[in-house]
Amino acid sequence: ACLALAMWGDKLGNWYSTIGLTALKTVGVFYFFQGFSIYLAFLDFVKVRGVFRSILVVLTVLTAWTLLALIGLADMFVDFKKRMKRKEDQGDL
Repeated sequence: ACLALAMWGDKLGNWYSTIGLTALKTVGVFYFFQGFSIYLAFLDFVKVRGVFRSILVVLTVLTAWTLLALIGLADMFVDFKKRMKRKEDQGDL
């Protein structure tokens, strides 16, 4: 609905496209934080620690923030955190 308002809201009135775009940006922030948590879980999975981890996090947030939001969106369909479990972490399931 937000995407439809952002694209075709001008045909309905002056403010509809602005409302749709603002709602899309708001939802995008939530997807960014979801993708960011998946990225941190991935860094834990590959055991990246210390200053190198901090540098990776800062560079990723500054350069690939759109990719983090897309990963957060894709997490709705694919459970990435479940796929990052090691066999020794799972126990007897």
